[in-house]
Amino acid sequence: MNDYIDDRLHSWARWVQSQLSALGFPSADILWNQMRYGTPIDKQGQAPDLEHEDELQTDIAMRKLKDVHQKSHAVLIAKYLRVLPDGKKVPAGMYDKALAARMGLSERKLYHYLERGKDWLAGYLDAVQTHAIAP
Repeated sequence: MNDYIDDRLHSWARWVQSQLSALGFPSADILWNQMRYGTPIDKQGQAPDLEHEDELQTDIAMRKLKDVHQKSHAVLIAKYLRVLPDGKKVPAGMYDKALAARMGLSERKLYHYLERGKDWLAGYLDAVQTHAIAP
């Protein structure tokens, strides 16, 4: 299940990045605002983007995760959007160690928050898929 969630998060991150660049925003400057205020790409008054339904569902799940597990939300955003809180990108080989240090976490704690967030997302998305809850 974690591979499925990992794939969903990577797809979501590509979609978020494409939406941000399409809006003309420098993505690194506003990604961390997403953690505080929710996704900056709400399309009020427009029909849902059915081509990217999985990404939209993942985005909704990420918003709900923020209310339940704020630290896991912050770590997932930083990990998958590959931007540190100061807006700097980190080379892939050093990413987890640098991210953990920037967030004041040990690598072990970083992985704990990643797994906790992924587990919560898996449960939430499964509940939406089986109609146990509304998105």
